[in-house]
Amino acid sequence: MIRSQKVHAQQAVRYLRGIGDGMCSHTSVPMLSNAITAYVTNYASKMFTSHTDDGEHVHSNDDQHTRDDDNNHEDQTDYEPFEVRIMKDIDGKLIRCNQVDDYIHRDEQLADVNFYDFIRCYQKERRQGGHFKEDGGYYARYKLLQPHPQHNTHMLIEVADTTMHRPTREKPPRVIGQSIPHRSNNEKHYFIFMLAHFLPFSATNPINVPHGDLQAPFES
Repeated sequence: MIRSQKVHAQQAVRYLRGIGDGMCSHTSVPMLSNAITAYVTNYASKMFTSHTDDGEHVHSNDDQHTRDDDNNHEDQTDYEPFEVRIMKDIDGKLIRCNQVDDYIHRDEQLADVNFYDFIRCYQKERRQGGHFKEDGGYYARYKLLQPHPQHNTHMLIEVADTTMHRPTREKPPRVIGQSIPHRSNNEKHYFIFMLAHFLPFSATNPINVPHGDLQAPFES
């Protein structure tokens, strides 16, 4: 059966060039879903800690097994792997800096922007970077706040106007590092994934998770 399979010439060329057999209809931008989900999971885990009447800390089983349960229930058979980029500052020192740091330390003017729209419409550039322009003129620039390791050298630039029906520079995000969880498989991880991507939050204005109840902010 394999011998009789026919391969199109374009498909064969893509194989020879090591590109693969997928052809994208749009240019997309990678979105570190595993990193932002891990950040929110870390924060939510602290909310699972309850207090007894005498002030002792009691940790629930969910707090101890959150990450294990997520990995066991989530279908990880088909996702684009996460690539680690090593960065250094002007002094040559290695720094930790990724999309999560850019998002949680973004300008206060972008407080209402969720992570999905942040990846879709904004990008980080050096301060001397170019201007991006569409029909409405030049796009705004925004600061990176301390303690972001690049707050002195970089800024955020709006590259797609969300008020326009079809922005010319808009690039749809694609999930990196994990697959999109199903609510029926792991409801808690589904809540965390959706909250992490579509509920605005920052380092100074974290997600409000009362008593570790993830469904409350999700439903609201």
